[in-house]
Amino acid sequence: MIRWSEHLYIDEDIEDEIKTVKRKIEKGKFQFNVYCIMISSNSSNMLDIVNSNELRFDFYKNRENVILGIAKGKSNAVLIVKNMIMDYFNAFGTYNIRSQYADV
Repeated sequence: MIRWSEHLYIDEDIEDEIKTVKRKIEKGKFQFNVYCIMISSNSSNMLDIVNSNELRFDFYKNRENVILGIAKGKSNAVLIVKNMIMDYFNAFGTYNIRSQYADV
């Protein structure tokens, strides 16, 4: 199951096609070079950067996936993660983004 963050970070390279990209992710369609930033599946980590095609695997199908950002290309996804962490720190004084999604 996929849950989208209310404040979804979107890479400017993908902004114009975001509705199509989101729909393809939800339907499990193949996409080239699209990465999702999600709450980490490992409780020791904060975030995962996952190729959107991996969401078709059983591991992801059988759990709730909270998508916080979408990027075209892994390097853009890394930049979005950096921005997310800095925004979160500036707002709350901590880097623990995961604490906002404790119920996931």
